Amino acid sequence: MNVYEGPASNSVLLTTICDNSKKDHTFPGPNVLLEFRAGAAIPPYDYTGFVATIEFIDDTITPPASTAAALEVTPSYPSIAVLRNTENDKVCDMTIKSSDVKSGHFDLRSAQKNCTIHFVGRQPEIVQISLFNYVLKASSCQSFIEIYDGPDIARSKEKIKRLCSPVEKHARDTNGRFRERQMFVSSGTHMTLFVRRLMANAEDAETEYLDGAYSFFNVLEKGTLQPDTLCDVNYNGLSSSSRGKLKHPGTEQVFWNVEGQMRCSQNLIPAVNQSISIKVISLNKLSSNLCYTECGDGGCRCVKNATSIVDQLYVTSVKGDILSCICGDFQAEWLPVTVKSWSPINLVYSISKYSWSNKGFEYSAEYSFKDDVVCGYRVINQHTGVLESPVMIRESPMNFYYHQDCTWLLDSNVERHLTIEIGSSQSRPCSAWNISIHEYSERADDRAGPILYTFCSREKNATNTLPWQMNVVVIKLRAMTQTPPQYYIKWRSDVDRASRPSGSTAHTAAASGSSATRPGNIRDYWTAAVSAIAVFVYAKKLKNS
Repeated sequence: MNVYEGPASNSVLLTTICDNSKKDHTFPGPNVLLEFRAGAAIPPYDYTGFVATIEFIDDTITPPASTAAALEVTPSYPSIAVLRNTENDKVCDMTIKSSDVKSGHFDLRSAQKNCTIHFVGRQPEIVQISLFNYVLKASSCQSFIEIYDGPDIARSKEKIKRLCSPVEKHARDTNGRFRERQMFVSSGTHMTLFVRRLMANAEDAETEYLDGAYSFFNVLEKGTLQPDTLCDVNYNGLSSSSRGKLKHPGTEQVFWNVEGQMRCSQNLIPAVNQSISIKVISLNKLSSNLCYTECGDGGCRCVKNATSIVDQLYVTSVKGDILSCICGDFQAEWLPVTVKSWSPINLVYSISKYSWSNKGFEYSAEYSFKDDVVCGYRVINQHTGVLESPVMIRESPMNFYYHQDCTWLLDSNVERHLTIEIGSSQSRPCSAWNISIHEYSERADDRAGPILYTFCSREKNATNTLPWQMNVVVIKLRAMTQTPPQYYIKWRSDVDRASRPSGSTAHTAAASGSSATRPGNIRDYWTAAVSAIAVFVYAKKLKNS
């Protein structure tokens, strides 16, 4: 520890303290700088700490008015200095500000019987508190822990939690495994923790105690934390920054009691007429010989045994389909890997065995929301029309993929024959992209029911006439490819009843195996049967007459 006569490290060096002995030092002032160096910032970490009592002595040699707070580092937990009041203090009232430190550990073993900690963040931050260990032995709630969602107890409208004595919780069970986490999250920038320990005494700090960790979480930079999750966040196209950086979680002290398999999802949700792009720029080599990465036209994929649990970073659709995945050994020149989508996608960080001493791999990525109308969900009421693929300039990077999940609902309130023609100049496999025609279904979120027909670009062109009175259908485009799909969709409606055949009018490709059970066809059959009976009765009457 260096002691300087002045406010900065370039002031005169008064002394250097580098041993374990207890010493008293007196300095003339008016300013003294204490510079503590804990060690090199490389693992393995084995930092020591210090405890110092500072007295400010007036020139008139009057007794010191008070004793300042002590700083102590608890080596068995994340190494963050925690402000503590000494035994001479009558009030234990602490304030931890995000402007000083973004995350850390608190320990109230040596504090007063009544102690308050104010966690003060800045916009747009929220506060996370994780309780690791606590023991309250007094009877009938004479000792308790209270957590408030707000700046102080008096003004906080909502008490998040009250823990009454006798109660205790330990971070680890008898086998040394971490128990379930106890996490609390504020709705705004402030949170208050109040502890009353009736049986607290200085001689035995373990009689009643509390320790835990805190973190100030920047919503604008890190996304909106999802309820009841440790690390799942949402980025919304309308409320989040239009572009930003994504990085690996798990470095904050609230992760100290996390152990085993860990999965964190960063969910990016574009608004209507928006696209979202995720670009994975860099990541460490993933230490696993149970998985390797292959990249092709349909994205990068993780090749592994179905039962193997490995470290991996992957992008999924909102339906859970894996669009791209990186694991194990991969070629550095494959990066960056980019997925552009017009529907929500998720970047999932999956660690097979996480611990505070052996954290997961590191990665860096970028995201960007852009306004465009290439794909989405549209309701179309015209009886005749054309849809054409938009002109998109193919991006130059090697592993740049387009993910599209577009839906068009063709809606008409008239009885008609609907004829749909689909064509393309490309010749791609169905797995790259395809267009499907669906029956209308109220049960599905996107109203897409059973598939009537699927078009692949290698067919070049296909025309389908749907059954009479099927006046609402859903058309879907699905794509995951390096080359943007090229297509056109034409439809027309024939509403002339006189041209209606008496039987099923479905194109075989569109109605195979299901047209006979449709309500429209059943009505046609009954109409034909009744007409035949009427003709027979009329003919018989003529014969008898």
